[in-house]
Amino acid sequence: MMASTRMVSRIGAPILPFLLVLSLGSLRVDAEDAPAQTGTAKQRAPALRDYRDVIRLHTAGLSDDFVVRLIKDADMDFALDVDRMLELREAGVSEGVIRAMYESGRSVRKGGSAGETPRGAPTAAPTRTSPPTPTPTFTPTSAPSQEPPRPTPTSPPAPTQAPQPARVEPLPERRWDGLVKRVPGVVLFKSRWEPGSLAVQGGELRWVSSESAAPSLVLSLDSLKEQALLCLRKKGESDCFEWTVATASGEALALRDARWAQGENALPLEIQRHFREHLPRLGDGKRIVTAK
Repeated sequence: MMASTRMVSRIGAPILPFLLVLSLGSLRVDAEDAPAQTGTAKQRAPALRDYRDVIRLHTAGLSDDFVVRLIKDADMDFALDVDRMLELREAGVSEGVIRAMYESGRSVRKGGSAGETPRGAPTAAPTRTSPPTPTPTFTPTSAPSQEPPRPTPTSPPAPTQAPQPARVEPLPERRWDGLVKRVPGVVLFKSRWEPGSLAVQGGELRWVSSESAAPSLVLSLDSLKEQALLCLRKKGESDCFEWTVATASGEALALRDARWAQGENALPLEIQRHFREHLPRLGDGKRIVTAK
């Protein structure tokens, strides 16, 4: 019996350090895998992607309280500007929902504190660093003196000709009568629509009210940034009824056919085609609304 005990003691003594190393290695692997699994669990995208999702939820008939909860859970910047707010309002979205979208964007723009990990970002797994490799040192030896190389004379580079800017053809002068302009802001005791005419003349876009001979709005053609058509969604097609143009500084002009209430929309489409042909940099955008 005593002999058997001494034999087990001789065999077990060398094995114990090996078992201890295996146990520590297993614990280290589990610790390194835990941050990666945590980061994977956090990489879940919010339900909403942009402001157009809110329009689709409203069109589907979901309540404002439900949509506001989704907006708060998304915690994202909807990047609302005046045009997008108007688009949301014209689509029937309430002011409370628009305010929730704006507040959500403001909280995201403020950001977290310095050094704070953003919500939803995966946790980086710890990296293993190896000890630096020792750099061998060399004792410099005296080198034979040499004469420095003489610079080779080079000829000066030939002058390069600056590229010539592309020639832009002037926009043909044109005039459209029988239009009405949307009066911006709050309108009291008068119509929101101002009748008049639009003219392209001398490198400028001029709006002349029917009540005055002088232009009431003048925009330089160089300052124009984009144009778009406002369209009413229908089954299988879209009915475009308003032409808008905006400048880089934020000025805007919105025009309709004077007989738009009777279904006449020819003039906005004609103006849009004219600028698309002669000033293509303005693009050819469309904005879909649910009501005129």
